[in-house]
Amino acid sequence: MEKITSFTIDHIKLQPGVYVSRKDPVGDQVITTFDIRMTSPNEEPVMNTAELHAMEHLAATFLRNHKEFGPKVIYWGPMGCRTGNYLLLNGDYESRDIVPLMIEMFEFIRDFEGEIPGASAKDCGNYLDMNPGMENIHVATGDLLKGVTQEADVIVANILADILIHLTEDAYRLVKDEGYLIMSGIISEKWDMVREWAEKAGFLLETHMVQGEWNACVFKKTDDISGVIGG
Repeated sequence: MEKITSFTIDHIKLQPGVYVSRKDPVGDQVITTFDIRMTSPNEEPVMNTAELHAMEHLAATFLRNHKEFGPKVIYWGPMGCRTGNYLLLNGDYESRDIVPLMIEMFEFIRDFEGEIPGASAKDCGNYLDMNPGMENIHVATGDLLKGVTQEADVIVANILADILIHLTEDAYRLVKDEGYLIMSGIISEKWDMVREWAEKAGFLLETHMVQGEWNACVFKKTDDISGVIGG
């Protein structure tokens, strides 16, 4: 069998963007298939199915109700590889023709609040795979732990070591007595630096784990040194 068109694209070079995948004549009409590539294939993490599923419901709802393009929309749906979506329009289009539409659609998805359209057992064959209840989670721009006032029993961080060292002081302020700071993803050459900053903030090292060149650690906010390394 011959490879289908999408399998002839060099995915090593493919980057996020809006591409014309193919154009198919149907009678005297043309169907344009767009590749809406959202992550870099084989480089960046793929999208989770729940988020991709929710995006599909929101995108399809927006597109079908669009005043200009709504009557021309044939299909919107995810790629099997989960690195993007396909959009099929009735008409002969180029990528630049739909850039404003894509911006408008993704802004709609970004700003959407409330129940996702069609997120029910009656309306969808797998409605639970959309993380219902996510509207109760608030995401905001921040600067590590600066400005945070809520105390915690445990704080977990898995970021670059050069960034971890800048949150240890605020973590000590926010972790309750006998609470923990767990850090991971620390490359071996940076381990001593991270440990020094955590201990300088007041933490005591309780557990240190190593896998290859990567380090993970559990620091404790306590005055009892009997249960910590070196205690």
